[in-house]
This record gives sequence, structure tokens and C-alpha cells, in this order.
Amino acid sequence: MEKDSKHYPTAMQSIGLSLRLIVYSLIFGLGVVLIKSLMNIHAKPGHSIISVLGYVATMSLIIWIGFNKYRQTEGESLKLKFNKIPIQILLVCIVMILMVSFIVDPLSLIFPPTGIWKKMFEDMTDTSFYTTITVVIAAPILEEIFFRGIILDGLMKNISPWAAIFTSAALFGVIHLNMWQALPAFLAGILIGYLYWKTNSLIPGIVLHFTNNLFCVLVSLKFTKMNWFIILVGTDAYILSVICAFIIFIAGAIYLNWFFTKHPLSVGLEPVNLPNVSTEYLPTIE
Repeated sequence: MEKDSKHYPTAMQSIGLSLRLIVYSLIFGLGVVLIKSLMNIHAKPGHSIISVLGYVATMSLIIWIGFNKYRQTEGESLKLKFNKIPIQILLVCIVMILMVSFIVDPLSLIFPPTGIWKKMFEDMTDTSFYTTITVVIAAPILEEIFFRGIILDGLMKNISPWAAIFTSAALFGVIHLNMWQALPAFLAGILIGYLYWKTNSLIPGIVLHFTNNLFCVLVSLKFTKMNWFIILVGTDAYILSVICAFIIFIAGAIYLNWFFTKHPLSVGLEPVNLPNVSTEYLPTIE
């Protein structure tokens, strides 16, 4: 449902921003490869540091463009929202995001990556200090600012919340440029987008993004040379585990719907205070 006035970014502007992010990522990626070749950098520390700088530079550039375009269109600076969030909501959503990872990630082994994609995933599972900092710290903060703080926030001012959530989640999946990450990113984007809508805060998204990426890093550390997912997928134990994970996820979704119906934390797009509920019942996180 389109709304009367247009705010930045619209759906088309969001697609344009995401395409620019992809182009810039490719350009910076080629630049990183060139620098490594010219400087003959092959050791992991140097390799990781240059990759980290390339990623941070790319995300910082596209975020700066988004902020600048917003200021030009709206006549004011974009204010990122970090409202207080009930801690139990975060705990429920952390469990839900882990269930998504458990259900979806092993399914990618049905069509395992080969060739250049296999090499890319091997680089991504590099657990060096600088790569881990990028994946666990930089990515959750920078990507949430871009996809929820800029894109989703603007979309919800132009179209219905659910349309905005699905659009931003789809873009979040597409920018990963591979099917093995696109589906988990899309599903996670829906959950995180829903939380941004209901809480009017970037905190849940950053925390869930951090949790999901940390989980992936820990799995990579624990099972570096063990194809345990391959052994597990298709067994009765795996099928039962998936069913249980799905039930837990649905239970979490039902709880969130109940909680936000009874205690709405946001109205429209304007930050509001938490409802009059005792602080013992609603512990908060800054």
C-alpha cells in the first residue's frame, strides 16, 4: 500500500542503493586483490587486515551516501534509533535466530558450493582475529545501519510495514550474491525487520546479527575439518531436530505477536516510551 507522500528511500531508491553497494563491493574487492598482488601479501594477518579495511570502507561509503541523500531529500539529518528494548524479547529472538541457522544452513549442502564459490566460503570461514572482528562486530553494526536504519526506516514511510520488511529482507539476501547465504539472510532479515518495526530500535537487529555471525564463527572453529552437517543431514536425528527447531521458532513468533499486541513498544514511526509495566517485568538494555 503506497502512502501519500514520498520519503527517502523509496522502493526504487532502496534497490538503487543496494545495487551501488554490490558494485562498490566488487570494485573494492578487485582493489584488494590488486593491492595484495602488488604488495605480495599472502600471509593471513596482512590478507585479513586489507580485507577488513576494504569491507569497512565499502559499507561506510554506502552509509554516507544514504545519509547524504536523506538529508538532501528530507531537509534534515537521519536519526538512528536505539530505543530501550525488553531483555526477554532479545532472548526469545536470539533463540529464534539460532533455530533459523540450524534449520536452513545444513540444507545448503544439498547443492554444495564448488569452484570459485567453494574458495570464497573457505575465505569466509577464516577465523583469524581481523576476519572475526569484521564478521562479528563490524558487519552487524554497519549492515544494520544500512538495511534497517536507512532502507527499512524509509520504506516504512512509503509502503506498508510488511511490504517494507519483505523488500528490505529480500535486498539483504540479494547483496550476499549467492544462494547459500541469500535464504538465511532473507529469513533473518524478516525477523530483524519485524523487530525494528515493533521496537523502533536498531538494538535488536545488531544483537541478533551479532549472535548469528558469532554462532557461525564458533561452528567454524569447532568443526574446521569435520563435515558433521553432511553426516547429520537426512538422518532421523536431524529430521527430529529440525521439527523441534521449527516448533521452537513458531512458539517464539507466537510469543512475539502476543507481547507486542499486549505491550506495543512503537506507534507508527515515532519513538515512544515503554508502556507502564513494572521494571521487574521489563528489564531493559541500553
